[in-house]
Amino acid sequence: MDWIVPDRSGRPSSQPEYDTREFASDKTYSHTLSDGRPVVIETARVDDFLCRYFYFDRRGLETATLDELRALLSGVGLGWDDRNEDGRIYSAIAEKDDAAGRPIWEVQVLFPV
Repeated sequence: MDWIVPDRSGRPSSQPEYDTREFASDKTYSHTLSDGRPVVIETARVDDFLCRYFYFDRRGLETATLDELRALLSGVGLGWDDRNEDGRIYSAIAEKDDAAGRPIWEVQVLFPV
């Protein structure tokens, strides 16, 4: 069920006036979480960060915290550490709707590179 089409309207984009450059944002992959729901994974390079976005159905997980969603992703090998050799890894979650208006989670993970 790879029906999730992320809404990219809030995403950083190439903006030369702010010295922001986005690269390789067209890469999309899918995976399945332990509860069977599909997750869509996108990766983009924005300035000095590798941005990884995980999108999946929010239904049944409406009250989940970042730690709970991180554990769900980690359970299928999609987890991340708090730091890498280049510095702190930042993560956040956002309740979104996909491009068709369906409720999804967007988990954002920013890796310094």
